[in-house]
Amino acid sequence: MQDSFEQIDPKDRSIAEYPWIKKIWGQLERATKNNRLPQSVIISGPKNIGLETLLDSFSQGIICETDDLEPCNNCNNCLLADSSSHPDLLFLGEEDKGNEVNIENIRNSIEFLSSKPLISKRKLLRVNLHRGFSYSAISAILKILEEPPDNGYLVLRIDNLGRLPKTIVSRCQVLQANQPTCEMVANWCEGRLSKQIDEQSINGLRFASYFLGPEGGDTDLRLYEVADCMTAFLRSLCYKRVGFENFLEKLNDLDCDSILGGVELALYLILLAQYRQKPSTIFIDKRKASELKTLGEKIETEKLLNLLGYIAYLKRLCFNSQGIKASDISDLIFSNILREVL
Repeated sequence: MQDSFEQIDPKDRSIAEYPWIKKIWGQLERATKNNRLPQSVIISGPKNIGLETLLDSFSQGIICETDDLEPCNNCNNCLLADSSSHPDLLFLGEEDKGNEVNIENIRNSIEFLSSKPLISKRKLLRVNLHRGFSYSAISAILKILEEPPDNGYLVLRIDNLGRLPKTIVSRCQVLQANQPTCEMVANWCEGRLSKQIDEQSINGLRFASYFLGPEGGDTDLRLYEVADCMTAFLRSLCYKRVGFENFLEKLNDLDCDSILGGVELALYLILLAQYRQKPSTIFIDKRKASELKTLGEKIETEKLLNLLGYIAYLKRLCFNSQGIKASDISDLIFSNILREVL
């Protein structure tokens, strides 16, 4: 499975070249050398920062015939893994639609992991939760964690650790990668692509990882859309303009996570602008920086903090409840902002 880094530089597959994930790989290698490799691992971090490369290397290293975690890429196990035909590897939640994370596939994967390895010393189940999952399926994973099979390894990949129940997180070794800084990404692009990130390439605001994907590929574009919509809405309130209904219309077509994350991002950026600070992991062009500065001058810090607290409350509400619609969330945000700002 290729990811954005391999498309940037297909000849260089060394994880050591990626400083934002190098630390995680080092932890796994040291655990392997000390015979303390955990059987259940959660790898958490933003999308599009190269963690898929780490996952592929880890999965292949688990079943490699050598004793090191770094796969040799030459043994029979490595060759079968590279061709996606190894019988002791099972991936759920990947691009194959037949392998979505549902209760039936999780139950089948429990049987897979509980059986003895066919041709290697270990078996591995890798579950990618980016494409969504049901909580009944996640709950079923508890059976694996409570009774880990001999020579069976479980790896969960998720972007936001807070989406997982504590009963799952507490039973796993958590390895977390942060969004790379703008400086790291700028140096990476300049060194690998002879390309500088300038005003024209930013276009508003972009997470640093945006420039790591092929042709600016980014899975979090909806966050930018919501953040832009939020700042425009706040600007309209500050200047007593009309047209508030556009705010609701734009948000109702999105999912709850994107709405809450985008609104939170906008509020966070306005707070930073108040203190004349720049986010270390987000590129912002001059136009957007000026807009955020203006909002920071017109909206009191206490009101921004109150709004952030309310967003945190809505996140907990969505996590603990089912069936909440995006329109419900956008209505609640709309009414709360009107109370705070007007």
